Order: sequence, then structure tokens, then C-alpha cells
Amino acid sequence: MIAAFDLSASCSGWCIGEAGGPVETGSFRLPPFREDIGGLLLAHSRWLDGFLKGDQIKLVAFEKPVRPFAALNLETARKLYGLAGVLEMECARRNIPARQVSNTEAKKLCYGNGGLKSAEAKKVAVPRARLWGFDPKGHDEADAAAVWLVAVKHWHPEQFKVWEARRRAAGAEAGEALI
Repeated sequence: MIAAFDLSASCSGWCIGEAGGPVETGSFRLPPFREDIGGLLLAHSRWLDGFLKGDQIKLVAFEKPVRPFAALNLETARKLYGLAGVLEMECARRNIPARQVSNTEAKKLCYGNGGLKSAEAKKVAVPRARLWGFDPKGHDEADAAAVWLVAVKHWHPEQFKVWEARRRAAGAEAGEALI
């Protein structure tokens, strides 16, 4: 079973399932911690403890935290890198391989364009994820599904061919070519 995450300091999306399906998506909302980054990371760790229980998950993929740049708030960067670190730590504690996935690669694969700005990506995320066969309730879940697809593509390429065929069929039915 593969679990994938789109980590956020407010609402993180997740996607879980066998490489060939079925797949479930969801999200978890953390309370606003503002400057209390330790409290945020502890709450995230507690949630992960329940989510990762058992021995079913064999691989975890997560969206690589954004590279720091001038417009990124330092506290936001600390939170995103901290959330990724806690996820990797909890996976290491359970001997589950954890792999980073590029945001650009996930957007390009699932949404057809790796250079989408955040606002544009949020508009297309859910409908594009549905074309792949997912049923996300919001863009965080759709982004986690995109990360999950990249994991399947890299680590289970035979099963990914099944997902590609589903996507082509859904695109043809919708009158759209696979981008």
C-alpha cells in the first residue's frame, strides 16, 4: 500500500491505496498554531501515529517542501520543512521508506502543466484528479493524489500503465486529449 501526502501547515491532503487501486483520499486539518511550531509538529506527529499504524503501508511519498525564496514567510518555511521532517521521522521509526516528490512533476503528470501558479492549480486540481479516477473533495486531496500517482509511476511502473489507460479513456469520454 502506498500513502502520499500534500503537507500543509493548515490542511494537508492524503491519498492511500494499492498501486493498482482502489484509492482513498482525505485531508486533516491542524489547528492554527501561529508561532508555536513545536505544537504544530507535535499535533502532526500524533495524527501520523494513528494514520501509519499497522503494517499495511509499504511506501510513503510526500510533496517536497518548496525551496525558500524571498516571498516565502520564514515561519511558513519552518513549518513546511518541519512537517516533512516529522513525516520522515515517523516513517523511519516504522521502517517505511519515505520519498520526496517534486511539486512540478506531480502537477505536470496529473494536471498537464508543471508550471501552474498556485491559484491556477487549485482551479484545475479536482477536475483533473477525477479524470485519473480519484474522488478528491478539495485541492489538497487532489494534490496528494498527484503525489501518489508519481510514486506509482516511479516505483510501480506496470500498475501505472493501468492508471494511464484509465486517464486516456476518461479524457476521450470527456472530449479531451491526454496532456
